[in-house]
Amino acid sequence: MRFPYSLGLLYLCGTFVTTQDTQDFDPYKLAYVPDNQKPRVFVLTDILNEPDDQQSVVRYLLYSNEFNTRALCATTSTHLRNETHPDRIEQIVKAYGQVVENLNRHVHPWNQYTPAEDLLSLITSGPTSYGRDALSEPISEGAQLLIERLQESTEPLWVLVWGGPNTLAQALHHLSQNVTDAEFAALRARLRVYAISDQDDTSEWIRYNWPDIFYIVSIHGFTNYARATWRCMWEGIPSLSLNKLGHEWLAKYIEIGPLGAVYPRRAYGAEGDTPSFLYLIQNGLGDREDPRVGGWGGRWLPINHGSRVYGDSLDIYYAPDGGNETSNKATCARWRDHFQNDMASRMQWSVSDNFSNGTHPPVTRINGTVGPSPIRISVVPGQEVVLDASETFGPDDPENNSTLVFEWYQYLESGYQVRGTPRDWAKVELEAVGDGGETPDLEEANDSGFRRFTRGSSVKVTVPNLEDIEYEYHIILQVTNNKNPELPIRRYMRVKLTASSTNINPDKCCVDMIVPETKNIT
Repeated sequence: MRFPYSLGLLYLCGTFVTTQDTQDFDPYKLAYVPDNQKPRVFVLTDILNEPDDQQSVVRYLLYSNEFNTRALCATTSTHLRNETHPDRIEQIVKAYGQVVENLNRHVHPWNQYTPAEDLLSLITSGPTSYGRDALSEPISEGAQLLIERLQESTEPLWVLVWGGPNTLAQALHHLSQNVTDAEFAALRARLRVYAISDQDDTSEWIRYNWPDIFYIVSIHGFTNYARATWRCMWEGIPSLSLNKLGHEWLAKYIEIGPLGAVYPRRAYGAEGDTPSFLYLIQNGLGDREDPRVGGWGGRWLPINHGSRVYGDSLDIYYAPDGGNETSNKATCARWRDHFQNDMASRMQWSVSDNFSNGTHPPVTRINGTVGPSPIRISVVPGQEVVLDASETFGPDDPENNSTLVFEWYQYLESGYQVRGTPRDWAKVELEAVGDGGETPDLEEANDSGFRRFTRGSSVKVTVPNLEDIEYEYHIILQVTNNKNPELPIRRYMRVKLTASSTNINPDKCCVDMIVPETKNIT
């Protein structure tokens, strides 16, 4: 840190810490992620190559109640070739241990944070050598643990690669020589890799040898990071303010309390590894098994037809001043103010045991179905569908929704074109319905960079009246809790209107819904 801990403590004592919470509130009304729906996560970090990995570990711990953490593994990379630093992970986790009780005061009793002692037992190290050199060495503790985590459950294991992936490469190499082909194939099917670019020479080796592994990565010239999607954390949309990355904002909202004290100042980029787990946060926006739909961790497309490797895609961000930006970074940067506010709100939780001192995410509900899982509705050309989110509430005042702002918009880029229709034709009509609803000018953009949106708790969606279309239209409900206007918190819910005879995204994607009172206007 660039400021002494004592200064942060003075600010903490003077501003945030209060007496034990006496508010009469039912914590069981808070949103929560059931244990069986938490993603299993194995983090690979080249921590201490620069400060940003430490920043990402701090943010990860603020969301660790939403993950089933299976390991925090220190690794090498092209920027840190012959050493690893699990000790720095331990330092951050111990700081987290000082605030975990406060954090637990702000979440559902069934969604409590992992005790620091448990996380400390999960810290390990991969090989202390660079890249493919590790393949000729005895298997590392980290690689052996990765194998055990793959074998312990048939559920997917998300391997988040913040540095070089030679720990993963070592594990795969060992398995290829020590288990049957059938067992090895079954274990690979459980792997979900989200890599922050290729940072050693095992990355391409893994994808070449086992192309059936689910693998998200920005693909570009080696170390040519200017092209990478993850730079959305601090760039990507010129018209988007960088205030929430500045030292003044970070000092006020992030660098507070014991956990904020181990959040270092930026040297180069800011939290470049963070999109890997932003992608996994179940805020109602993304679908971790389908990178094409987009969310806080970006939006990704297969690099070839049928490929399990997903690379960069493009979004259009419409700025309030009327301009626009099309880039791969826009797929993540458009949400930057949202996830910065969200992190800051959680850091406030960490320094207060009083629930009423914090701001908490809205609990979304559409047509009686609680989020965050997407809803899928089968439609026909020209059909009208009414979506009603009036049962959504803010936990800070469940009986009063006056601090909530509702917006609806179509995420055009994440819709699926199945057959024969150009994307420009795939625009639905959105019309606010009910008291207080508003349909702004079509050219006006909201704070997520979407045009053609409505405000209000209910919306009527009209599907294009095109008989030859097979398409899946993605409608987003965005709900903002403005209890603290400086740190508004947003949650979302996605509705997939499927106009197709094809089951586009089968299995666990969505809650299927039948809308009884819709109108066919063809």
